[in-house]
Amino acid sequence: MIHYRLQNLVGERRAGIERQIWSRDTSAKLHTHDFLEIVVVTRGCGLNIIDGEVFPVMLGDLQIIRPGSTHTFHTLSELHITNVFFAPYLLPKELRTRLESLPGFCDTFEYPQGVPASVIHMPLPDFPPFLEELNRFSEDITSIGNGAGTEAELMALGHLLMIALAISRAHRRGNIPGHGSTQSRTAHELLSRILDEINRNFRTRVSASDIAAKIGISANYLSEFFRKQTGIAFSSYINLLRICYARMLLTSNNARNITEIAEQCGFIDSSYFARVYRRMVGDAPSVLRKRSRKVDTIRKKYRA
Repeated sequence: MIHYRLQNLVGERRAGIERQIWSRDTSAKLHTHDFLEIVVVTRGCGLNIIDGEVFPVMLGDLQIIRPGSTHTFHTLSELHITNVFFAPYLLPKELRTRLESLPGFCDTFEYPQGVPASVIHMPLPDFPPFLEELNRFSEDITSIGNGAGTEAELMALGHLLMIALAISRAHRRGNIPGHGSTQSRTAHELLSRILDEINRNFRTRVSASDIAAKIGISANYLSEFFRKQTGIAFSSYINLLRICYARMLLTSNNARNITEIAEQCGFIDSSYFARVYRRMVGDAPSVLRKRSRKVDTIRKKYRA
């Protein structure tokens, strides 16, 4: 496992930003770091795996990854992400104290060990201005790297604070339960609730009817709404997540057999799992397992 250190990434600065583009069906190496990381999805979708928990993410989603957490991700499509990394303890003490007094700030950025991670769904109208703050922060970081002085450092700090405040507000709104009729909820609020339920249940034999009942809408409405908002059918998205998760299991733990993996991913049986897998991937699950074992053998021989 790789361990990243803030000083190696940003030098003498307090923070940094990095944009990455990952092709479909690829995985990042498992890693940890000594800084706080904000992961923002700007295009595509994938699976974030934080401390063993799997989180589906798509455009407009972001997550806060605490120092010391183990993290990797797998892409379901071409995935564009922006990573902001910094250490809150490096901020000036007076400023840090003021921030910690804001409602929701500590819950968002300084949640203690043992509190599970979660996806923050940035409201869609707020996402373009949020990206503009990221762009300004990136420009300031570049200026500092090119030798700009105190003014650029202060500008960077200001934009970093605006980014943190926007995330804190989105996190607070996301924790407020939805009330009233379906018509009174915004599309983004409803999609956020659906994605949260998918995140918690896609590895079980959950259906659109199950999730619709929890949210208080009809299964037909959920299916139509989900396709309109995401461009993909609800059942296809669930199976996509399951197959992606299965591919991780096939390559990460050869002790499990195909039947166990199918059950762990929420499929009714191994035959149905194999059919869905072949339809989406183009070959059988055993092909990936054999390929993974061959790579492991080559690595062992190389190390020897």
